[in-house]
Amino acid sequence: MWRDDAFLGPFRTLLPVMALAGGFLGCNQPSATRDEQLTRQLVGTWVTDQSGVNYRFYTENNFHRDGFHSADRVVHRGGETTRWNYAGSWDIKNGKLKASGQVERSDAPTVGSYDVEEKIESLTDDELVLLDDAGGRQVQHRKKMAADQ
Repeated sequence: MWRDDAFLGPFRTLLPVMALAGGFLGCNQPSATRDEQLTRQLVGTWVTDQSGVNYRFYTENNFHRDGFHSADRVVHRGGETTRWNYAGSWDIKNGKLKASGQVERSDAPTVGSYDVEEKIESLTDDELVLLDDAGGRQVQHRKKMAADQ
């Protein structure tokens, strides 16, 4: 007659250790489910609006469900204004926002390209905080529609 106790005896003490180790290993692995959640939360328009001595920086980033990304950036500095228009694709992988495409600048005669990857430090319904590779931190807020205010 087969007894489960006889078979599991040597492994009984290892099971909790193996379960704990599996839990620790799982904590370090990026979650596709987490990326999907961040993707759903990110869809919409996000605004950065900063002012300082002799400058103003304003950006609207639009993240569409289909993976299309567009942004308009305006910098007023020293009495001059520079505009950027971005258009391309975006995705989230391993908790990082990746965006690439083409950019037109008001002070440049040719179309350029961009390819950025930034870590999503935090994302709520109202605030997005991104970290670039150099440690720069950018805070954006969800643009409220007239009906939302």
